[in-house]
Amino acid sequence: MRLLVPLLLLAATLAAGPRNPNLPYAKTPKEAVEMARTRGKLIFITVIVDNDDQNRATIKGVLHDKAWQRIAREFVLIYANKDEEHGTVMVKTKKGKRVQRDADVPELTTEQVRNFANSYVAAFYPEESEGIYRTPIHFIVDANEDAVDVIYNGDWKGGFNAVPVSTVIARMKKALLKHGKGINEKQYERLKKNLLDAKTARARKNLQLEISCCSRSPRCPRSWRT
Repeated sequence: MRLLVPLLLLAATLAAGPRNPNLPYAKTPKEAVEMARTRGKLIFITVIVDNDDQNRATIKGVLHDKAWQRIAREFVLIYANKDEEHGTVMVKTKKGKRVQRDADVPELTTEQVRNFANSYVAAFYPEESEGIYRTPIHFIVDANEDAVDVIYNGDWKGGFNAVPVSTVIARMKKALLKHGKGINEKQYERLKKNLLDAKTARARKNLQLEISCCSRSPRCPRSWRT
């Protein structure tokens, strides 16, 4: 009976889960690159494992931090975790359906999280790592899949500690300042519509309408803006 109460409390915690901020997490490597390319954004990758306090501190101190979540919307996000100790959580989709998702990042399934860790993120580790899978660590990557920045606290020989959220945010802002912000989903949908209208106008050989359509697009060449 003494074991029953802790287990029930754990079940209740996982059922509630963290508040879902609906952040732009990619579900596959291909989707991440496509989102970065079409929205003009950088990719922000977080890689952890579940077996020590520093990795768990990255979830609580960074990914669940509201200030980090605000700037994270300017990136395409990837969360990679090859372990499953943190469990799953039940969430409701936009259509009201209840589905099982990753407890750390309810936007994803645990399978998607593991796939990132097992087949993708190792390519971004610095050469000095000699193939050692060390965490917690963050990567900022561009749409060409080149690493722009690597954020970690500690050394490859002694191991890593969690990076304070203030440091993570500062590095993200620095990368954004150099790269520039992309467009949000509403702007992207408008861009697609305007470019489709421009394509139709081109097919009709209506140059003025084509230029007018493109000038309303957030990523239209400046020379076309009216």
